[in-house]
Amino acid sequence: MADSYGITLTAPDGTPIKNALLEYINEDQINTFSSNVTASNNGTSWGLEPIIQAGNIATFLFYLLTGTLIFNFLYLFGVPAIFIIPIVVIYFILLARAIIALIRGV
Repeated sequence: MADSYGITLTAPDGTPIKNALLEYINEDQINTFSSNVTASNNGTSWGLEPIIQAGNIATFLFYLLTGTLIFNFLYLFGVPAIFIIPIVVIYFILLARAIIALIRGV
């Protein structure tokens, strides 16, 4: 919190305390994504664009309904996919078990 106000926090021995998240987050990649979003042309097209946008909305709704949006955020923060994929596989197995139990009324 102090970083956003420009205040340098120090430990009792005088060493500066830095935010650990800044070491893990790939800021350049996030800045590239945000500049692409703000520079994109949002004009109306009658070609393939509405279909692509509908697919993007469907993908986003899938992320929201299954709870996997957080894994997309992890990827955007720069976590390697080799760490995210096993967690997603385990998550989907547990989600399938829960849905089956809900259908069976367990």
